[in-house]
Amino acid sequence: MKKIISFMMISLILGLFGVNAFAFDLSADFTDSEYGYSIKYPSDWYSKINRSGMVLADINSKDNSAGLQIRLTHSNKSLDAYIQNYIVQFERDMQADIISQEYLIIDSRNAYTISFKANRGNKDYFLLSYIIPANKSASFFIFQAGVPYGMRNQIVPVLDAIACSFEMN
Repeated sequence: MKKIISFMMISLILGLFGVNAFAFDLSADFTDSEYGYSIKYPSDWYSKINRSGMVLADINSKDNSAGLQIRLTHSNKSLDAYIQNYIVQFERDMQADIISQEYLIIDSRNAYTISFKANRGNKDYFLLSYIIPANKSASFFIFQAGVPYGMRNQIVPVLDAIACSFEMN
């Protein structure tokens, strides 16, 4: 039921911005049996396991203009305390300015999405983080996404749909 409500809210938001919620379909599946989760993404994107530090996997558009990394991190903080620390650290490390911080439900879990604006090589980028508590206490899945700032209205709805498809197995 919560997934239906989340999808309806995303569809409503997309409609407000003039984006067709059905302009893309999430028909490809990515399952990470080692870490116990699955996610859906558009069939014209690709996914791959990427065991690099805290990075577990990548999901990218075919032209690599947009995508997200799936990460897992550990912290002994509550979700809200972790979010506040994450924002401060992300702004500092990425030299980015926060745009928004929103609460949402993903896979029946309290989660957050946080957006930032950053400049890299004289180009502006829209950076987006989805933070979802894992089954284990003190662990969080983080989806870090980035897209050229001018493409955010076209790509963010796709990233939102991908993130909201997350399920723990």
